[in-house]
Amino acid sequence: PAGYFIDFGPPRHRKATPAQVREILMKDRPALDLVRRAAAMPQCRFPINYEAGAAALFPHLPRLREIARVLSARSLIAAMDGRSSDSLADVGTIVDMSRQIAKEPVVISQLVQYGCLAIAAGALQRSLELVPPDAGAAMTLYRKLSAYAVSAPLPRAPECARCFRLSPFRTIHTPPPRSTL
Repeated sequence: PAGYFIDFGPPRHRKATPAQVREILMKDRPALDLVRRAAAMPQCRFPINYEAGAAALFPHLPRLREIARVLSARSLIAAMDGRSSDSLADVGTIVDMSRQIAKEPVVISQLVQYGCLAIAAGALQRSLELVPPDAGAAMTLYRKLSAYAVSAPLPRAPECARCFRLSPFRTIHTPPPRSTL
């Protein structure tokens, strides 16, 4: 329907107006500002127990994709309001989040990284369609993107996946401890 913020996806998502999205984003502003600070840290890490092998959990990955979507919405609202600098800063935050995920040497993390970058690309395109880019914010985003090595951790990911597949076999082939009875 015309006039709605979102007109794709499941019907329950089709009824959000820009005013409703603004209201939600205002409530989430402190959390999103915290995300921006964390994503900009040079060594932001997520607690993953790699020693668990194939049983390792990555609960942060779907959350990061959802945060990227929320930042994309905030970027769009900022662009709709003519605030190019804020819009591009949110795109930059998504890029920073992706850079943090890229440090994880597993294939699923690399796929989520690429998903977040796709969200950032869509947000950037919409921003540039709606408002002329602020020169300073555009330069900041350009520097982030030019320093980003998207495929750098990719060669390590299959190696890590092979290790994960081997860990159950190691458990099976390891003899049980001897009883001292």
